[in-house]
Amino acid sequence: MLKSLIFPHYHIPFLWTRSSFVDFKMYSLAQRANSVFAFSLTVVFVLLGAVAVITPFISSNPTTEVHVKEIAVWTYDYGGSISEIAFVTMNLEAGMCV
Repeated sequence: MLKSLIFPHYHIPFLWTRSSFVDFKMYSLAQRANSVFAFSLTVVFVLLGAVAVITPFISSNPTTEVHVKEIAVWTYDYGGSISEIAFVTMNLEAGMCV
């Protein structure tokens, strides 16, 4: 009684009848797939936004070193035309993380 005096317009009686269960339908496979796709796309864009916001605050100082260990040059004579082949052996060290 007191509830109907405070909220007089919100009292809507609902009776569980057979027709209330007949109108209930499950979602189709396409609707479920659309919901999953939309949710995963939302998660991806939220993560991309977080990466875009955080990236300028992370310092990046990559260090690289290249050392030439050996250079080997071979010459070949193929009937009047001389060809040269060079093999270069290097030691490459790259530190991408700080």
